[in-house]
Amino acid sequence: MEKEVDHKFAFLDVLVHNNPIDLQTSLFHKKMFTGLLTNYFSFTAFSYKIGLVRTLVDRVYKINNSWLGFHDDMKNLTLILRKNLFSVDIIEKVVNQ
Repeated sequence: MEKEVDHKFAFLDVLVHNNPIDLQTSLFHKKMFTGLLTNYFSFTAFSYKIGLVRTLVDRVYKINNSWLGFHDDMKNLTLILRKNLFSVDIIEKVVNQ
């Protein structure tokens, strides 16, 4: 069972910040997370690639309960997608939808 450390608790890919004033949630990755996803240039249908980006953006949107946390997690997600050779144009197009 996980224990709360420094008012933070990780549960099911969600990091809960238990501040005295409010409760904040954000995305959580274990230390072993490598960021390995489907490479943009892999032999996969384009619809699957767009679906991957949509799913990850939707996950970040639903887990965060503050705009600051959403912004930070979107920056991290963009870096992960860029490492997997997704273009910024495709990421921004999906986010703007």
